[in-house]
Amino acid sequence: MAGTKKRHWTEEFFTDLYARVGLETKWARAEDEAAAVKKILKLKKGERVLDLCCGVGRHSIALARLGLSVTGLDLNESYLRRARARARRAGVEASFIRGDMRALRFASEFDAAVNIFTSFGYYDDHTNLRVLQGVARALRPGGRFLIETMNREWLGRHFQTWKVEEIGRDLLLTHHDYDPRSFRIKSHWRLLRGNRVIDLGGFVLRLYAPKELIALIEAAGLTVTAAFSGLDRSPLQVENSRLAVVARKPAGTRPRARSGGRVR
Repeated sequence: MAGTKKRHWTEEFFTDLYARVGLETKWARAEDEAAAVKKILKLKKGERVLDLCCGVGRHSIALARLGLSVTGLDLNESYLRRARARARRAGVEASFIRGDMRALRFASEFDAAVNIFTSFGYYDDHTNLRVLQGVARALRPGGRFLIETMNREWLGRHFQTWKVEEIGRDLLLTHHDYDPRSFRIKSHWRLLRGNRVIDLGGFVLRLYAPKELIALIEAAGLTVTAAFSGLDRSPLQVENSRLAVVARKPAGTRPRARSGGRVR
């Protein structure tokens, strides 16, 4: 229909089927990853943590089990319902709210914020910066931030067009295109289930090299304190596929007024 606004891929790709094949299969790792997050950020019992793009709540619930006061935020209400149900079954208290990472409305509310499992780079550079500025506003002075994502420098050396993965009795086929000029990777997912081919759709991510991501975080008003090759805190190297950056909000920082810019 003429004049219909095209939906962003984040509103199309993150379906219940993606949750089953891309998220629910990874619960076994959540406890160890949450423990690593707690150690990296030196989190103490009772501190308030924002889990940005929490999905189905894997890390939110695991962090809550460690004694933290967790708020998980995601755009997908279906994922949040899954997270709330899982938290109830686990006997864990965590808050899950629907929100857009481009328009965070918190101001100096959290001791820490985390964004892990390559949940960043969904938009253009200006909007990605706006996401980080929202994180900075959400943190209290002295609050810590951890982002964990793919290392673009590794991808440039080890790029594969096709990947096949077993998911239970199914096969997951992913096709990737990488543009080294725009630093964007475009992926399309298909699930082979018996004789059926199920099209899951795809996504486009803006990937950052370590120095580039550090510069973006600092442009948002945070001070980077460490960078690692993933949550295991191994030294940052080109040959490692993951990138984790730790930052802190300077003490004495006053909350900035929220931008009135329209979310596109």
